[in-house]
This record gives sequence, C-alpha cells and structure tokens, in this order.
Amino acid sequence: HSMAVAAARAVRSRCVYVDPVFFTKVKSHWHHDHHSRTTEPPLPPEPREAFVDRIEEATSREEAYVSVAEDMKSFWQYQPQVQRFYTKTSTELVVAALIGGNFLSNIVEASIDPQHDLYPKTFEAFELFFNIAFTIELAINMYAFWFWSFWHSGWNVFDLVVVLIGLLTTCNVP
Repeated sequence: HSMAVAAARAVRSRCVYVDPVFFTKVKSHWHHDHHSRTTEPPLPPEPREAFVDRIEEATSREEAYVSVAEDMKSFWQYQPQVQRFYTKTSTELVVAALIGGNFLSNIVEASIDPQHDLYPKTFEAFELFFNIAFTIELAINMYAFWFWSFWHSGWNVFDLVVVLIGLLTTCNVP
C-alpha cells in the first residue's frame, strides 16, 4: 500500500500524466471515505501491480522528456558562437565567393557546353560541390539563427528554397 501511495504522490508532485479517470476515481473515493484514519488516497480499484506498472511507465516517460530537453539544451549551447562566426565579415566573404563561383561556373558551362555533352562530368562535379557547400552554409545559418530570426528573413527563406531546388535537381527528382 505505501509503495502505491508513494508512487501516487510522485506522480502528483511531478505532474506526470497517468490517467485523469483514475485520479477522478481516487479523488472521489478518498473524499467519500470519511471513516478512514489515513490521510493518504486509497489504492485504485485495479490490481496493485498494474497500478505500479502504470506509475513506473509514466515516470520513465517523464524522465525521457527531461532527457530530451537536456539533450536539446546541450545541442543549442554553441548557438551564440555560431552566430558570431556566421556574421563575421570573413565568413560573409566566403559565402559571397561561393555564390560568385557558382554563377561563373554556370556562365562557363552555358558558354562552352550549352548542350551538356562535352564536359558533363566536370560540370556535374561543380554542381555537386556547390550544392554541398550551400547546404552546409544553410545548415550553419539555420543553427545560428533558429527559429524566429531565421524565418523572419526573406533572404533565408529564399536561400532555403534555392538550396532545396539544387538538391532536388542533383538527386534527379522529377
């Protein structure tokens, strides 16, 4: 009996969801039982083992939620440093050089191989390189400015669309 009561207290104090119907039954039974000398709620009308199993399951779910929250907290711990890195002038110049290099690669391809039959492997390699580079740049940007700041910039949304189109083209998605 005391183990179940301790589990019930733990559930109530830690706000773990078990079952509102169960707590309603316990609460109404507890309040109507005014001859009882104990101030603890009675055991539910189910077998003691099933009740303890439900409490343990709910507690393990809560611990999993706490673990995920802690993991997410540690995942975002470098966000300020990544923001500073991404907004440095040197980083912005590298991104601008990538954009310029991609543009020049497309101009050269259109000029010397408009039918894409003379140097297909060379220009596919350039396309793959730039798609990977822009995907990495987008991932860094998303990490640095996630969530609100990232989505409030029209340039970021445009960048996301362009990178997705590039990746879909590279993967030959119709």
